[in-house]
Amino acid sequence: MVEESFVRDDAACRAVRPRHLMLASDAAVPSFRRLATGIRYGGAQPLLQLSYPHVGDLSKLTLEELRGVLRSFVTAGVRAKAAGFAGVQLQAIPSRLLGQLLSPLQNQRRDALGRDTVGRLRAVREVVGGIREACGADFPVLVKLSADERNAQGMTPELAQDVARALEDAGVAGIEVVGGATSVSPTELLSCGVGEATRAELAAAVKAAARVPVLASGRILSPDAAEGVLQRGQADLVALARAALADAAWHAKQRAGIGTEIVPCIGCMACFTPSSDGVIGCPVNGDAGLEHLPPLEAVRVARRVAVVGASLAGLELARVAAARGHDVRLTTAGLPIGGLLGLRAGVPGDAEFGRALLYFGDRLRELGVAISDDAEHGAAVTVDCRPAAERRPRWLNGKGTLAAGELLGRDLHEMYGIGRRVAVIGEGALAAEVALFLAGWGRRPMVVVSTASADPFPDVHPVHAARLRERLEGYKVGVVADARVVQWEYDEDRRSRLIVRRGGRRETLEPFHSAVSAAGWERPGSWPQRVATPRVLREVPDGTTFRLTDTIYPEPLRDQVRFANRLARAL
Repeated sequence: MVEESFVRDDAACRAVRPRHLMLASDAAVPSFRRLATGIRYGGAQPLLQLSYPHVGDLSKLTLEELRGVLRSFVTAGVRAKAAGFAGVQLQAIPSRLLGQLLSPLQNQRRDALGRDTVGRLRAVREVVGGIREACGADFPVLVKLSADERNAQGMTPELAQDVARALEDAGVAGIEVVGGATSVSPTELLSCGVGEATRAELAAAVKAAARVPVLASGRILSPDAAEGVLQRGQADLVALARAALADAAWHAKQRAGIGTEIVPCIGCMACFTPSSDGVIGCPVNGDAGLEHLPPLEAVRVARRVAVVGASLAGLELARVAAARGHDVRLTTAGLPIGGLLGLRAGVPGDAEFGRALLYFGDRLRELGVAISDDAEHGAAVTVDCRPAAERRPRWLNGKGTLAAGELLGRDLHEMYGIGRRVAVIGEGALAAEVALFLAGWGRRPMVVVSTASADPFPDVHPVHAARLRERLEGYKVGVVADARVVQWEYDEDRRSRLIVRRGGRRETLEPFHSAVSAAGWERPGSWPQRVATPRVLREVPDGTTFRLTDTIYPEPLRDQVRFANRLARAL
C-alpha cells in the first residue's frame, strides 16, 4: 500500500508538506507506473492510497466545490489503474477530507453531503461507485476508517459498524481500521511502551459488523503480534507500517524462519516527522529513504575506520562500513551500546529501545567489528559520535546532587546516599524519564521543569509526551511546572530544600534527600528537534574526521543514521 497520494495539485494539497505524492494529472502516470512495476517485481501487489487534505471549516465549501474534489478521486482512481496498480484505498480518517465528511463532529453541513448518517456517507459512496464504474468491479476499492474519534460527538465504534455496513453495500473490497481524530493524536497508543496491536479491538468491532475483509493496524510490530490478531479473529489481514519501515525484509525474514533477526521498530515516532528535505526515515534503519541507492559493494582497498561513541549513527556507520569490508573499530566512550539512547533504555516504558541495540550488537559481532572502551589510534577515517558535555547548572555543585548521566543506566543498589525523595530538575522530557527511572527503583521523585504547566514536555512528540504524563501519574510522581531553580539547600538531616521562582515569587519545595539535574546534553527546543548533518563527500580522504553529536531525540538521530549510511557507502 503506497503512502497517500493527493488527487489534486492545489493550494490545500501543496500546503501540507513538501514532496508529497500527487496523482493529479496524466503527466504523473509514468512515474507511478515505474513505482507499481517495481512493487510487482518485488513480489507484491501494488495498491495506492488516495487522499485529500483536511479543509478546516467544511461549511465554507460549496456543494459544487466538494463534488469537484470527489470527481478528482475518481479520476485519480482511473490514473492509478492506468499506472498498473491493482487497486486503491481511500484515506478516510478524520484528519483528511473524506474522514471529515464521515464525522458527525466535523460535518455540520445541511445539504446532500451532511445532515445525517446517510448524507455524511454519500461522499465516500459516490467515490467508491465512481471508481468501480470507471475501472470495473475487479479493481478493488478499500477504505481506511477511524472507528473511534475519542469523542462522543464524533465517530464511535458503534457508528463505525453502521458505516462499515454501508461501505460494504457500496461495494468496498475491504476496510482498514484505525483510531483517533488525527493520524498522530496524543490519545492514541502508538509510542513505545504501550504494547502491540493497540487498535485490534477496534478492528474486531468493525469485523463483527462487516462481511468484507477487515485490516487491523496500529503497532503490529512482531510476527507473534500479527499472528495473534489473526488467530483471535480480530481481523482478516494485518497492516504493517512502521514495522516494515524499520525492516523492509520483515516478511522475508519471517518466511525464512529468522524472525529473530528482524530489526525491531522502537516506537520512537521519528518517522511521523519528515526530515528537512521531506524524506521519511528511521533511526534503526539507515536504508529507509535511500532505497533508490544500489546494493552495498565490497571495497577494493580496506581502510581502518574508527567510530568513537556507540550512538545509533555510530552503530549504523560501523555496520555498513564493516559489511563492505573495512576494518572497523568502535569505541563506546564510556556509554553503553546505543549511547544516550542506551541510557534511556533502562527507563520504564523505554525498554523497546534496547531491542534495537541488541540487534545492532549482534550484527556488529557477526561482522567482526572490534568493540572496546579503549581509544583507537591510527585510523584512516574517524567518526565522532559522542554527545556534547552534559550541561551542569550552577546549583548542581552542592552536596546531595548529581547529573542524569551519572544516574541513568546504573544499579541504584550500588549507589548510596540518593535517598528516597528526589527532586529531578530539567527543561523537558529528560526530567520525566529520569524520574521514571528513579520510580522504577522504588524512589519517590518529583519533577521540576521550567516549561509551562499545560505542556511540560514540549521537546518530544505529543504522543510520547502524553505517555510520559500517564506513566508519571501511574507512579504518583508530581510535576511542578513553570519553576526555575534559584538554589539547592542541602541539609545533613536529609531534609534538603529546593528554592524555585514561580510566577515572580520564590517558593520552597521540600523535603528532599537529593536532587538530580536533567539539564541534558543539549538545550531542548520545541518538537520536532532538528540537526544539521555534514555534506556527504563522493570521496573521503584519509585523515578525515566527521562529528555526529549524539542526542536523546529520535528525529536528529534518524537524520544522522541516514547520513552515516551514505558516508559508509562513500568510504
